[in-house]
Amino acid sequence: MVKKRCQPKKCKKSLNYNIEYTPAALKQLFKLDKSVAKSIVDYMESISPNPMDFGKALRKGYRGYWRHRVGDYRVISVLEKNSLTVLVVKIGHRDKIYE
Repeated sequence: MVKKRCQPKKCKKSLNYNIEYTPAALKQLFKLDKSVAKSIVDYMESISPNPMDFGKALRKGYRGYWRHRVGDYRVISVLEKNSLTVLVVKIGHRDKIYE
């Protein structure tokens, strides 16, 4: 059986982004209910292959940040493309996250 080789332009290596949390984000995460915190952590791990497909770039005062929706909660992060890192900056309920 002959294996097909993919063309260099079509072949993409699957590099996952590393998920990191700032101390403030960890503090906010630990204040949440355990089931909500677990769903947020699970969601962030699941988007690690390509977080830009699942998030939304923010505008105006939050330019350069990305928003990810997890139920009624929002995760604000910075995508560092050079180091393949998602830095979670803020976690909170959708009513209060942008204050």
